[in-house]
Amino acid sequence: MYKNSPIDFRGFLFCSKKWYNSINLNYKIIFQMPRKKLFTMRKTAQFRFIYSMNNLVGSWFFLVIHIIWFWIWLAWDLDINMLTMIVSLEAIILMILLLMAQNRQGIKDNIRDEADLQADLNSLETGKEILEHVAEIKKEIRKLKNKK
Repeated sequence: MYKNSPIDFRGFLFCSKKWYNSINLNYKIIFQMPRKKLFTMRKTAQFRFIYSMNNLVGSWFFLVIHIIWFWIWLAWDLDINMLTMIVSLEAIILMILLLMAQNRQGIKDNIRDEADLQADLNSLETGKEILEHVAEIKKEIRKLKNKK
């Protein structure tokens, strides 16, 4: 009756088949829809480029390469103004990449917040249904007590 389900709710006392099916439907809506948005976002070339650049820029390799580059530049007594201009342009590009990564993280946070809202709404609806079931059981208990 409840086989092949992502979540097993058979242990609940008030679990009817209708209620069980609605929980599984809401499970799919809550947890799979935001994942689809993330997967489509990850497939874009822009996302892959920003992700790879941020991984490169935030690595020890990048730091070591820059230290070696600055050391060679200063050891060969090259124009310091040119080095300053190159580093300034690099800093601008890196800041843009950082802001793009923050925008991407903001999108992820929005998707996560949407999933949390859907889960909260589902919990509210489930709580209402449980209270209705409890009220029905209380009525049935009162009827049984009155029959005695």
